[in-house]
Amino acid sequence: MSYGGARGCRRQLTSRGRPGAGYERPRWAIQLSKLAQEAALRHNWDRITKDSIDEVWGEYGVKRIEDLVAEHKHQCPQVSELINAFRGGLSD
Repeated sequence: MSYGGARGCRRQLTSRGRPGAGYERPRWAIQLSKLAQEAALRHNWDRITKDSIDEVWGEYGVKRIEDLVAEHKHQCPQVSELINAFRGGLSD
C-alpha cells in the first residue's frame, strides 16, 4: 500500500500501516561500527572510541544518503534533492 507524498513522491506503508522499516535496520549500526573500527586501526588504538566515531560521521552520512537515494529513487525521483535540502547541501 502507498499514499501520496510531496510532488509525486510515493511512500510505502508496512503491513502495520506505518512508514517503512527504516528504524529497524541494524546494518546502519554495523556500517558505522566498521568505519569507526577502521579509524581506530589507522590511529593504532586498541578500541573504538568516541573520537573514532566522530572522525567517520561525515563519511557515514554520505554513505547513508547514497543508500537512501538508491532505495527510494523509484518512489521519488527527487529524493536526493529532498534529502539535501534538509541537510543544507547541494545535490549531485
